[in-house]
Amino acid sequence: MCATVRLTLLRLIKKFFCGVIPLLLLASPVTFAAGTVVRMQTSLGAIDIQLYDADAPNTVVNFLSYVNSGAYTGSLIHRSVPGFIIQGGGYGWNNTLGGWAAIAANSPVVNEYSKTRSNLRGTIAMAKLGGNPDSATNQWFFNLADNSANLDTQNGGFTVFGKVIGNGMQVVDAIAALPVNPSVLASPLDAIPEIPQANNSYSLVVVSSVTLAPQAATGWNLLGNSLDQPVNVTSIADDPGTITSVWKWDAAGKNWQFYTPSMDSVTLQSYALSKGYGVLSVINPGEGYWVNANATVTPSAQPGALFNLTADKLVTGWNLLATGNNVTPAAFNTSLGASGITTLWAWDNASSKWVFYSPSLDAKGGSALSSYITSKGYLDFATTNKKLGNGTGFWVNR
Repeated sequence: MCATVRLTLLRLIKKFFCGVIPLLLLASPVTFAAGTVVRMQTSLGAIDIQLYDADAPNTVVNFLSYVNSGAYTGSLIHRSVPGFIIQGGGYGWNNTLGGWAAIAANSPVVNEYSKTRSNLRGTIAMAKLGGNPDSATNQWFFNLADNSANLDTQNGGFTVFGKVIGNGMQVVDAIAALPVNPSVLASPLDAIPEIPQANNSYSLVVVSSVTLAPQAATGWNLLGNSLDQPVNVTSIADDPGTITSVWKWDAAGKNWQFYTPSMDSVTLQSYALSKGYGVLSVINPGEGYWVNANATVTPSAQPGALFNLTADKLVTGWNLLATGNNVTPAAFNTSLGASGITTLWAWDNASSKWVFYSPSLDAKGGSALSSYITSKGYLDFATTNKKLGNGTGFWVNR
């Protein structure tokens, strides 16, 4: 991308942020709070899970290896035992076979059970084979009750490696409340929960994705609404102690919309009018937004299915976007067809750097794209293993 286009983006942000751009671009590196948070999107809603990175490191790495490979995408909640557990991670739809099949498992992980991490209600633990403590691979379960007297004492103890946070247990309990019809599918799918449909039919509880949850760290964060339902900004920023402000770019109107939890509605309206902003109230599906945070916070999971961003949602010029598809920028550009993009930018809070992609440089092949990125001090989507989706916001010039 030529220097003129790059400067246009920086001037666009600087013009409307009125002086805060130096903080955006030059903030000190941020250390994220311990404990990765993943978001499990299911047929009945999202479940946020705080992982115990430090206390069960090998188990967390094992779990995240399946998350990062996409192995859990389209998988099933395949076992429900009311008052005990619901289980998943082992089965998904196989296009080749045209049916449900076992998900390929990696090598087992050494058991990391600890009495300091008991199988209490709301925790997630690894399933394993009977009589073999070190046999956990891809299957996991949520504890619906205090199962410590049972699961802490048998087979070397079942390794708890995280806990459900936010409103996630409402979704877990909703799944556990579904009827189970053991006559429908054979073992080991004979305890599968069913969602009743019309005409005595049913559907299954599908895990459409498991991804890193969007997280706002101290400083500036570029997030996005990757779901098909609008999000009220007050559900993202209701605490002035953690969130300073939220900003959304109105591509059609070419102005910023602004919200801060520190102002009442009348003061906010007056302030926004004086600055030439709009008052931000809703983040629509497929829209990105900036969050300035005073502390690390994970926005609450929202209802809705993943949103597929299409070319008709983009305008000529700069767009601040989000998509539910966990794809590379190259794949996203291809999905837009002939009306592709010029450049794509995401913001990395931890390093205070832009993550950059250009289809024209990529098309040149060789090291054209990576060399340009290195020369400008940007980050590369490929080398950082960063993709779109996962609640990530990104700029597109079209």
